[in-house]
Amino acid sequence: EMLQNPASKVIKNFMGKHMNEDGPVAPLLAEEFMKKKVYKVYKSAKTLESIELMSKRDINSLVVIDDDDTYLGTLSIEDIKARGKAGRSIAELISSETMTVGRKDDAKDALDKLLSSSSNYVVVLNDNRTVAGIITRTSTAKAMGEALWGDLSA
Repeated sequence: EMLQNPASKVIKNFMGKHMNEDGPVAPLLAEEFMKKKVYKVYKSAKTLESIELMSKRDINSLVVIDDDDTYLGTLSIEDIKARGKAGRSIAELISSETMTVGRKDDAKDALDKLLSSSSNYVVVLNDNRTVAGIITRTSTAKAMGEALWGDLSA
């Protein structure tokens, strides 16, 4: 009832983007919230190489992929500090704890995973387990702002 007849004009305008005369439109997909630019590293990379990439890009973690570009997990600067050895491969430091979703999964599920996780992002995967993108807390806020107020890049 509240969604069919919202009391607030702001909510009514927001819901208008997701409703039509026949009821709800198709759910938003994870791929609609994802950032496509993802910093990745192969599992064969060395610790120093990974640290340099993180430093250069001003980030604190990387997505790790296999030789066939299949998603394996993530590598954080904390993992390197705690267990990394100079000149060694990062393979033993890969964490599989980062949440993942499929690009065609319901965006609400992706956002729920993001908000219930201590991570700042959720990895979005293609059907073949290659990396399609990431959903960050920032990209989520931007998408919600655009849904409410239009294009925010101007």
